[in-house]
Amino acid sequence: MRLYNRSVSSFAEKVADDRMVLEASFIDTFHELNVTLEVRLPDQVIVAARAEMQRSPYPICADVMDRVKDLIGQTAGAGIGRVVRGSLGGPQGCSHLAELVLEAVRSAVQAEFVETGRGLTRTEQVEVYRKKWKDTCYVYSRT
Repeated sequence: MRLYNRSVSSFAEKVADDRMVLEASFIDTFHELNVTLEVRLPDQVIVAARAEMQRSPYPICADVMDRVKDLIGQTAGAGIGRVVRGSLGGPQGCSHLAELVLEAVRSAVQAEFVETGRGLTRTEQVEVYRKKWKDTCYVYSRT
């Protein structure tokens, strides 16, 4: 008998030359949350942020959703994890909201791979990726 189920999804959509929208949703046995971040390109500064909780185990859970607006002005890049956990996690926040924001930010990173590699051969992509993301993971730490 399955006692718990969880599903997380995210996407990044370029909506203008200088804007990308990041969305992530989280559904589990007890919760349903959505996060939308709008980031300015190319610096990936968060210019708008919204979170909604459609379902939660306690009505008070929804009270912390507006805290996501604290991320406006932050860069969706290196160091954002610390900022998100500090602003949205802990006893005054929601761990699920913090996780979901980080999932949305990860979609921006993946979208950057797509944009960076557009029009390049696979070999050229690997060269560019290795330079741009050197030492960020096992593959890109190899020369």
